[in-house]
Amino acid sequence: MRMLTATLRFALALTALAVMAVPARAQLTSITGLFTTGVNASNVLLGNNVTDAHYVITAKPAAAPANNLGSSRTITTPTGGWTANTSTARWVTTPGTASNGGGSGGTNANRVLGDFDYTLTFTMPAGAQLTTVSITGTAAAGDSATIYVNGTLVSGQSIAGSASTSSFTLDSTNSAFGSGSNTIMFRVNNAVNKSSSGLFVGSMSGSVIVPENAAYLPAAGAVGIYGLLALRRRWRMRRD
Repeated sequence: MRMLTATLRFALALTALAVMAVPARAQLTSITGLFTTGVNASNVLLGNNVTDAHYVITAKPAAAPANNLGSSRTITTPTGGWTANTSTARWVTTPGTASNGGGSGGTNANRVLGDFDYTLTFTMPAGAQLTTVSITGTAAAGDSATIYVNGTLVSGQSIAGSASTSSFTLDSTNSAFGSGSNTIMFRVNNAVNKSSSGLFVGSMSGSVIVPENAAYLPAAGAVGIYGLLALRRRWRMRRD
């Protein structure tokens, strides 16, 4: 029994050495879940006045009706002067209207004065090196917007208006990303009472470096198991 315990310890040590010998490799990995506005889970453009489950209104002005919270809805026709919908994105607004909480938000984008928070939630790839995160995109807002990552204002990145898109970059120099679930929130400010309010994210993509060591661990484990079996066989031969 004492010999078997020593054998097991040796095999475990051999496995540890095999894991340590695995070369440290990494690859640039795309971050999934970074959707434009007005698309479904397959990035296919939604129809008119349809719920966009990706962008959720998580805060509203006190004077706005309660049903302005929840999943955003596509706008049937962008307000005059707003940049046009594209083949990969379209404008969204809050559910409800300025005066009631009905579900038909997309047919009337008029909203009360104040800020509406459009929040997108995504998951960081497992093992991601957070200092290498880079997310870029373009967006427009009626009337303007600031950007928050995980609840913290991103300095130097904002959306100027609705007539054209503004570019933005989110990385470790201006944003505190975390492992697992993360949020990107566009705080859309409606500057004129009862004017149209909405968000258009025309593009967004991201990448991060993820180590590949995990792909080699099964092979390292196999080396340790092989060593255990070989030593166990020798132990049995000695007993016989």
